[in-house]
Amino acid sequence: MARFKFPHPFEHSHPPVRDINALYDERLTFGQRAADTIARVVGSWRFIIIQSALLVVWVILNLTASILHWDPYPFILMNLLLSLQAAYTAPMIMMSQNRQAARDRMDEIAATVQRVDR
Repeated sequence: MARFKFPHPFEHSHPPVRDINALYDERLTFGQRAADTIARVVGSWRFIIIQSALLVVWVILNLTASILHWDPYPFILMNLLLSLQAAYTAPMIMMSQNRQAARDRMDEIAATVQRVDR
């Protein structure tokens, strides 16, 4: 049975392998990082529970307050604040999703290259 002989010393003829996700993360701007953080926070159960509790407190305080009704029924100020929140968070979530899709495409390209190299 023949034995394989490798050149001594065996050397690779390619540059070091780098993590494309780490390279991608290094190039994100402050705004992109902020959008990703906001999307992560807003998309959590913790946020939903805290926001729901705040809305319940808002409604109870405005229904039971005998002196100060800063937002009486039908809670127009609360509706305005929720609309503003939605108007700003929706585009940020979309930006974060677009970047995640780009990262997924890079991962798929890297996986395809690895399969071809084998």
